[in-house]
Amino acid sequence: MHKFDYADIYLENLFKVVTKNALLITHIDYLYFPTMYYQHVENQRKDVAILDFPLLKRTWYIDMLKVHNPELIKSSTVKVESFINAVEPFERGRPFNANFIEQNYVDMINSFIDKTLKNGKDVYFTYIPSKEYLRDYNLESVLGAYRLIRNDSTMEINYGDLELDQFRSVFSKDQVLLKYFSNYYGELLFYRAVQLENLGRNDEAFVLFQRCLEFQLINNRMLQYAVKILKDRNKSLK
Repeated sequence: MHKFDYADIYLENLFKVVTKNALLITHIDYLYFPTMYYQHVENQRKDVAILDFPLLKRTWYIDMLKVHNPELIKSSTVKVESFINAVEPFERGRPFNANFIEQNYVDMINSFIDKTLKNGKDVYFTYIPSKEYLRDYNLESVLGAYRLIRNDSTMEINYGDLELDQFRSVFSKDQVLLKYFSNYYGELLFYRAVQLENLGRNDEAFVLFQRCLEFQLINNRMLQYAVKILKDRNKSLK
């Protein structure tokens, strides 16, 4: 498996678009574990604070972050301690209030996001977060991840810098990781195309709608929308 380098390519694409001193929030082992190796073994891009969304529900993980990301944790000390106190009964096997834990969990993550943005740094997600975290923000696909924004401004991207071609292949049933990455980039391309379309940049959007269909895009609504755009475009050109 010496050529099975999809995680490497993902990291290269990711850190080409993630700006200096940013906050990156991931949500699944496929995307989080490679970043840990990149930072803590290869000592690369240690300026980026990387959090795993599910693991943040456990205090042992927060203790780890206090070592590796002390400034981030310190900036939200009140919310972090409130969550630790809220989740303690659950971790100790005592009666707990699930809604109270969840609200403190949401408040802690939103504090991380708001403090980062207030300090003039960017926030990125490797997934589309729920409305509790988006609030009055929007998301912009920058093809390596989703950037949190307050308006419809678009970060310019040099598409030639990103390596996507290896994720367009036809896969065997056991290549779960490759399928995941292919869908990941297919969705990023789709959302980027929609954003460009909304900004009236239809020629650029059309190219990306074409490209997203080359990937394992598993969301049927996205597939149907992209196909419709391409069909309508072809009709208009006849």
